[in-house]
Amino acid sequence: DSEDDDDVTEETPVIGFWSGFAWLVGMTAIIALLSEFVVGTIEDASNSWGISVSFISIILLPIVGNAAEHAGAIIFAFKNKLVSNK
Repeated sequence: DSEDDDDVTEETPVIGFWSGFAWLVGMTAIIALLSEFVVGTIEDASNSWGISVSFISIILLPIVGNAAEHAGAIIFAFKNKLVSNK
């Protein structure tokens, strides 16, 4: 055994505490703003399409939000990449 195994290497942070805190506050503000935009859009879509807000929020929004994952799963299935080797 070498002495290198006992040494604990610490990684230096890329950004400091206050810089990270500023990014956290900034991204939280942006996400809050975008969330308000989505809620307003869902309410407007509900009024114009004649569909309930609950249906759009619970059914349509998650389907559209995961469309890329669904498309990837379908493409992999067509290419036979999801079949396990037995």
